[in-house]
Amino acid sequence: MLRRPLTELGLKAEDIEAMEDAMLKLANKVKLEPVDMEGAQDSETRSRVGAPPPRVLVTPAREAPPVEQSSVSSS
Repeated sequence: MLRRPLTELGLKAEDIEAMEDAMLKLANKVKLEPVDMEGAQDSETRSRVGAPPPRVLVTPAREAPPVEQSSVSSS
C-alpha cells in the first residue's frame, strides 16, 4: 500500500497496519477481490488503460432500431 511520511499524518506504523488489517477484513467480508493499487498487473486491465470507452447500444423508447452511441459526450 502507499505510505505517507509519518510527519505528514502523525500516524505510527502500528496505526497504519491496523487500518490495513481492517480494510482487508472488510474486503473479505463483502467478498471482494483485493485490488492492486500500485499498478495494473492484469493484462485485461493494462489493455483498457488509456483506451477509448466501450460503445453502447441505446434503444429509444419508441422501439426504433438501436442507435450506436459513445459513452463520451462530444463538446
